[in-house]
Amino acid sequence: RPRLQPISLLSASEIAPGNAFFIETTLGHHALVRVDGLTDEGVEITWVTQADGSGSFSDLTAFDASYPIPSQNELDRRLLVAATRGDTNVMAYLLGFGANANTTTGRGGRSPLMHAVIKGDARAIEFLLQSGADPNAQGEDGWNALHAAAKLGRADLVKALLEAGADPRTMTEDGQDALAIAVGATRQDVGVIASLRRVSGETDSLALAARVGDLKAITSMLESGNDVNAKDEAGRTALHIAA
Repeated sequence: RPRLQPISLLSASEIAPGNAFFIETTLGHHALVRVDGLTDEGVEITWVTQADGSGSFSDLTAFDASYPIPSQNELDRRLLVAATRGDTNVMAYLLGFGANANTTTGRGGRSPLMHAVIKGDARAIEFLLQSGADPNAQGEDGWNALHAAAKLGRADLVKALLEAGADPRTMTEDGQDALAIAVGATRQDVGVIASLRRVSGETDSLALAARVGDLKAITSMLESGNDVNAKDEAGRTALHIAA
């Protein structure tokens, strides 16, 4: 339309028949656009948008076989690589072409979400969760994203995963849940332990209450007859832990 002004986004060499682009607007909507031909009047294109504004395109019938879309395995492989780098732009592009947000084709059967948690990238984690990543997906060793976040002592990631539906009772292959992992972690974080303690479903203990400084729970347990000098597997009492 005459009132609209053209803005150059690509070089002329990139605007060629067969080239396709993933576009995100300033309002957060997404589109897939393919150049079909060049004429004196401009560029002929095929385009697909998502009604819900997401960057996941399950129906690519508008893009015919003339465009070389990578195989499913290749899309998934690239998605895992992008997740380890926290590159949400590339992830959005790959998901748009059908990459599986829950693929486990990588080493150890780790999902893209698991790789993003290991990297500690909150933005990539939020993006993957919004794109349908399963917060409870487990690798070959039984570890999931919540286990990894607990191990890293990242309270923000634990909170995001719990809000997305991560089950804190899921066990690893060696029988540890997220709370047990958080308690034994080198990068121990009181906020992580407190969050998992509230939702773990495990019987509370003086040691756990002491670890997070829950004076009300400690008082209640002592009044109920809990042994104040009881020791854990490492020989520590609640007093040792509190200190």
